Amino acid sequence: MFEAGTEARFAGVLEADHRFDADGFYLKVLQSGSVNTGDNWDLQDRFDSAVSLELVNQAAYRPFEADVFGQVLRSEGLVPEWKDMLLAKLNAR
Repeated sequence: MFEAGTEARFAGVLEADHRFDADGFYLKVLQSGSVNTGDNWDLQDRFDSAVSLELVNQAAYRPFEADVFGQVLRSEGLVPEWKDMLLAKLNAR
């Protein structure tokens, strides 16, 4: 559950990241706790058709490119909210 307005602020962060080419990656937290400099982490799982955050940002914030949209929307790991956002952008064309 998000605090009221959190989703809008998060969307603003994503858009700012895109404007400054500050693409990164997101991790799913499996167990809460402290993380310190130098701690190791292990990749537990990866989708077969994963796409980069850079490609998702390109689809979301740059002019429409059919091949980019198609690749992102076919990705099995795409977060449902991002898929909805991209479909809305596609339908608004």
